[in-house]
Amino acid sequence: SLETITVVTSRSCFSSLFSMIFITLFFLLTTTLNHSLSFTATRLQRVLVCGDGDLSYSASIAGDLADKGISLVASVLEDREKHHSVYEESQTHCEHISSCGNHEVKFNVDATDLVSSFKDTKFDQIQFNFPHWRGKMNHKRNR
Repeated sequence: SLETITVVTSRSCFSSLFSMIFITLFFLLTTTLNHSLSFTATRLQRVLVCGDGDLSYSASIAGDLADKGISLVASVLEDREKHHSVYEESQTHCEHISSCGNHEVKFNVDATDLVSSFKDTKFDQIQFNFPHWRGKMNHKRNR
């Protein structure tokens, strides 16, 4: 449902600027709250996280999702050996994710072609964590 906000302003520029900032912050706050509540919804059963870098994000949410009975699939582009050699904490994060409930880590997953990795698998939520080429100077490849 749409919620309408009425803001009473004076004629000064300061009041107009304050009103715009207030409305923007209110929108961001309600959007953030609605997004965070989506993980607590009982209808979620299976979540896919794409492009999780060193898998630290998935490791950080794995326990909470398991407690809620939500299955997590964390995915990365690299193969297992390459991922473990590039990211220091990769092995630790993989073990933690796998130890929490019905979770798994998938390697060699191209986020631009999920059908090839998950032919008959359906997800209630797919989260793209800005998958990008590792390294600080790979801006051309990331675009």
